[in-house]
Amino acid sequence: MVRLVMATIAAVAQAAPLPVDRELLILSEGLPPSATVQHDGEAAVVQSASGAALRVSGPASDRWPGIVLRAPTEAWDFAQYSRLVMDVRNVGNAPTRIGLRFDDQPETSPPKFRYAYKDVLPGSSEHVEVAIHSPSPTDVDGTPIELPGMWAGPWGNLPRGPAAPQQDVTRVSRILIYAGRPQDSFAFEVSNLRLTAAPVWNPPDGKPFLPFVDRFGQYVHQQWPGKMRTEADFAVRLEREKTDLALHPRPTDSNAFGGWRTGPMLEATGAFRTQKVDGKWWLVDPAGKLFFSYGITSIRLDAKKTPVTPDRDRWFRWIPAKKDPVFGAFLGPCHAWSGPYKHQKMTGFSFGQANMRRRYGTDWQPLAREMAHSRLHSWGLNTIGNWSDITMCTMQKTPYTVGFYIPTANYVGDKSDHNQRFPDVHDPSWEQGLRRVLKRWYGGTLNDPWCIGYFVDNELEFAGDVIPSGTLASPADQPAKRAFVDLLRSRHHTIDSLNAAWGTQHASWDAVCTSRELPDPERARTDFSAFLEQVAKTYFSTIKRVLREMAPGRLYLGSRFNTFNRIPATVAATYCDVVSYNLYRYPEEVAAFTFPGKQDVPLIIGEWHFGARDRGVFFPGLREARDQADRARLLMDYMRAVLAHPQFVGAHWFRYRSEPCTGRDLDGENGQLGFVDICDSPYAETVAASRTVGHTMYPFRWTGKWTPQSSAP
Repeated sequence: MVRLVMATIAAVAQAAPLPVDRELLILSEGLPPSATVQHDGEAAVVQSASGAALRVSGPASDRWPGIVLRAPTEAWDFAQYSRLVMDVRNVGNAPTRIGLRFDDQPETSPPKFRYAYKDVLPGSSEHVEVAIHSPSPTDVDGTPIELPGMWAGPWGNLPRGPAAPQQDVTRVSRILIYAGRPQDSFAFEVSNLRLTAAPVWNPPDGKPFLPFVDRFGQYVHQQWPGKMRTEADFAVRLEREKTDLALHPRPTDSNAFGGWRTGPMLEATGAFRTQKVDGKWWLVDPAGKLFFSYGITSIRLDAKKTPVTPDRDRWFRWIPAKKDPVFGAFLGPCHAWSGPYKHQKMTGFSFGQANMRRRYGTDWQPLAREMAHSRLHSWGLNTIGNWSDITMCTMQKTPYTVGFYIPTANYVGDKSDHNQRFPDVHDPSWEQGLRRVLKRWYGGTLNDPWCIGYFVDNELEFAGDVIPSGTLASPADQPAKRAFVDLLRSRHHTIDSLNAAWGTQHASWDAVCTSRELPDPERARTDFSAFLEQVAKTYFSTIKRVLREMAPGRLYLGSRFNTFNRIPATVAATYCDVVSYNLYRYPEEVAAFTFPGKQDVPLIIGEWHFGARDRGVFFPGLREARDQADRARLLMDYMRAVLAHPQFVGAHWFRYRSEPCTGRDLDGENGQLGFVDICDSPYAETVAASRTVGHTMYPFRWTGKWTPQSSAP
């Protein structure tokens, strides 16, 4: 019924004339009286080369500084329009994530909203647009094209806010224009904030959109160099790549570990370690040679499945039957932790595995592992990064890092949301989980000289007040809750002192323990910070102690921060051998990166990438390139920035294989993120850039002079 109604609406919309664009901000009249700035942002109307513009500026922040525009009357009515759009120009000196959002509820209610953003380089201009109704265009027959479970479609990124039926777009209360957690001071100019009813996208060449995925998992309605046409192409491409790899051996200045063979000799300990040499931090390989860890993550054979649910039946030209003797094995259960399929039981299909079977034959698994090692060496890389196949790692052909989560059932915060929870490190079962996972799954790595070390957990929520607020909202028997109350008693001594500081009325310390109400976080700020520091110390010191006991000689590589809170960073620097960040930034930002903890310690980048939309995969990743040539340039410039930074000892690209264009099962992410595509074919431009980095990185880091070295024999 919903689909029929939507089709009827679409048909009527096609027949009726579209409303003209509606301008929402008349800058010649100045800022509306109801406009306010938020989070230390500043706003003013200025004259730019193209006319009046709204300039938004502010300092670095871990929040969203910007401006809030409120409806001039009771509410805006967006119902006739498809998108809210603005033109932006970055007039600052740093790349900036510029966001646009609208809320459809009064500010006294929890807002329901949609948003979009663009990463804009200094001096560049972009359009930022937010879908008002479903962003799906219509097919040639007027049927809406609906793409559930995908982060992006052929017409751009899909909205990540609430679904449209949950919103009342006839009663929009406010519009937010902001910088997303800027790492540097920023300034950008906004013009032509408008509503438009123009079509989002038209099917290419007037052909029916469905099905839009071929038997190899490729997008049907786009052509690009290297696209697979037939089954026979796989064998031809394999032989061609073997020839290419033979013509491009690993850098001649590398030893077996990928360390700097022709560089200085240091103490050889039989394990990887850190050392500062001439003002720059380095890793040192087991043979005593300087080592810079240039790697790729997620080198796996279990290529991500994409859901093949009944609502997606018409998407695919071919999905095998479960009884298919060759490809049925690549059908199986899959799960989602977010998105429209969250917690549903689903069947998924791995186009990536099916294509490796086509490429390498019946023994595809060992051959694909061997190929991965050969590729890394030829492409100038020397490290297998996080989330990779442990069998491949322990073949002792390429150094590797191990990454894992500590299994626990006890969290503080929102236990159902992995972005709003934190493990209860005061619960003894948490340390037991760490020991259990090391022994059960990674026993073969504990004394392996090829193992650089361990990333433990990933992007934990150290920012904001998740830890202290989540702990106070926990039940009285939560170990973390008892630890927090003990800390408060040691700091305030009496309940009256706590009440005076927080503005609360607790009758006793037991009442604090049983209460699940939260104080004003600003009045409790010093106590919140003290508890955050205590949790961080318990977290990092426990892992360090266990790793020293169970995996002597392996490095503790941290928890892969993706936020920049000073307190956990400072604590991590005390206990980690190397502090890690997932640093999705443009090269200029990496060059200017300052460690929030301020200490002079070695750092490593656990994840980074660039992606483009010109190879049939719709999401361009967390930092977008214009095309493959621009992607290659950004890769090279990023690595130059990392190599020039005295604290970084490595950087690992996320990820080896691009994701299914129809979205991975976990959350719908469908990015052009890999060094190889869904058909296991390398992206030639990316490989060429990587080879240049690999053949140049050691002399450049040592001398500071970038003299690209040829990768040809």
